[in-house]
Amino acid sequence: MLIFMRKSSVQIVVRKNRPTPFTVKFREMGQRKTLAFKTRSDAEIFANTLERSKRLPDDIMLNSSDIMAFMRLKSACEAGGVSLEAGVEKAISSLITPNDYINGGLSLAAALNKFKSIGKPDKIDIYQAQRILKCSNRTVHTLRKLYPEIVSGGEHSHKYDRLAVERVAQIRSERYLR
Repeated sequence: MLIFMRKSSVQIVVRKNRPTPFTVKFREMGQRKTLAFKTRSDAEIFANTLERSKRLPDDIMLNSSDIMAFMRLKSACEAGGVSLEAGVEKAISSLITPNDYINGGLSLAAALNKFKSIGKPDKIDIYQAQRILKCSNRTVHTLRKLYPEIVSGGEHSHKYDRLAVERVAQIRSERYLR
């Protein structure tokens, strides 16, 4: 392990023989975090952005996921041949105008929901089911008996169907609102 760059609390560590050899180590809200990159330049950009965000006023709070979202926006703007400022203005105007249609008739809200659903697995474990249902382990097992459709696989399966769990969570929240 080779420490390549160290700036106060941000380090770039190079680990050879890894798919993502450049790791940025940093602290966020008192917790140690790491994020791996394939190229040194991406790791340096992220580390420099972290350093710059520490110099921002106290009322502006940026965490690592915000910085990663900004980096994705910047790379999308570069790929589209648009300046970053123009891309940000376009994104803001499309969020403010709810009837703005993109991608051949797909509304912005539908496109955002489609984007959010990408990458979600169909089968989830009990911990993810607990998080979605906002309940304890014991309650998940009780709901498993009440709603057998949430179990993905056989009766003794340890996996749950994400869509069925989300439906049960919606049913439970509607009951509590009555």
